[in-house]
Amino acid sequence: MFSGNRNGRPRRTVRPSTDGGSPSLVTDVLSFRTGEAGRSAVDGDVGTLGLGGSHGGPSRSTGRARIRAATLDGVPIVRLGARCAPCVSRNGGEGVRKRSDGGRGGNGEGTVGEQARRRSDGGDFFVAHPHRERMTMTTKTIGFVGLGIMGLPMAKNLLDAGYPVVGHNRSDEPTEELVEYGGTDGGSPAGVAEASDVVLLCLPDSPDVEDVVLGEGDEPEPLIDGLDEGTTVVDHSTISPTVAESIADRLAAEGVATLDAPISGGEEGAVEGTLSIMVGGDEDALADQLDVLEVLGETITHCGPSGAGQTTKACNQIVVAAQMVGVSEALVFADRAGADLEAVVDAISGGAAGCWTLDNRAPDMIHGDFDPGFFAEYQYKDLRIATDAGEAFGAPMPQTSLAHELYKSMVRNGMGRDDNSGVMQVLELLAGGEARVDG
Repeated sequence: MFSGNRNGRPRRTVRPSTDGGSPSLVTDVLSFRTGEAGRSAVDGDVGTLGLGGSHGGPSRSTGRARIRAATLDGVPIVRLGARCAPCVSRNGGEGVRKRSDGGRGGNGEGTVGEQARRRSDGGDFFVAHPHRERMTMTTKTIGFVGLGIMGLPMAKNLLDAGYPVVGHNRSDEPTEELVEYGGTDGGSPAGVAEASDVVLLCLPDSPDVEDVVLGEGDEPEPLIDGLDEGTTVVDHSTISPTVAESIADRLAAEGVATLDAPISGGEEGAVEGTLSIMVGGDEDALADQLDVLEVLGETITHCGPSGAGQTTKACNQIVVAAQMVGVSEALVFADRAGADLEAVVDAISGGAAGCWTLDNRAPDMIHGDFDPGFFAEYQYKDLRIATDAGEAFGAPMPQTSLAHELYKSMVRNGMGRDDNSGVMQVLELLAGGEARVDG
């Protein structure tokens, strides 16, 4: 089916059938408390609920369990104050809030009247909530390998959405943070696979994925050693399209479905659950895992067969690099010409030049703030993938080749762990001075 993204542009997104629906909670509000069997109601039968995480399970701070995937009179409901990532982002960290006009809790979407009522015995208060329809009645356990700047917040969002998460990372600290947040340490890629129904990857490069999945390097316990037939592997890494196809073929021989599903949106998108996810692979496999991906992303697009997600991500990185270099060039020029940098950013952001980089990075760039949301060395790697693919397919890439060289200069000059907007620093070196505002 086709639906629009938040900018109103059409996108193709695969959604599972809702035929048969999910169990409904009728006539009254539920109260869940630690030690109860997992359900209770006043007047009316209650569908069985799955519990887990702070969007549907025990709260680590209060010890109180919460509803997951429940509806009241056909409208999804959650406990007032539940931690939904989109609502937390929009409400300044307050979670789901009750609207004063009686509409849905959370972000004010929709005009449905409030469906929840306070229990006479003082039980918890629940509100109708627009994000609940993306949660399913499931006990699906999710594995997550690669808990870096993107992977760790993604894994935390899955925990917040009520999924059990088993994680692994090459370094111990991110895994320890995940365990402290409520996840489980899988011990190795194979250990994660053995404990999971679906395994998500978020790794730096093609060789890392080949090693972690197939053991084609130093990994003694690769994912493939623990995968059962019927498991799905979703790779959020940005890697070569040909490598993605090769891994998919290898796992298919073991009865394992694979989706190459690279992501865009930076650290902010990973934290807020608003990533753009570009998916290659079997459409039915995507439909089976859509509930998981919708926790992580705002736009989920099926781009074609295995490898198509990675091809789409290469296109994305070509455009991102063009923005970063173009904005950097404009700001250095404006500074050398004596213009007010803040005024320049404000002026051109509202015109035809308006873009994500101007809105989200330029205000920091002119203050010399290049704390990473997406490492420059990863941008360099992604452009290497794009230029290699361009060579293989005979596609000319003059602009991308130049951007590739600029990001290579960043890495060679010790700036690889800066944000990819830090490419401005290379142009400043060429210009002989920094483009900055005072203060």
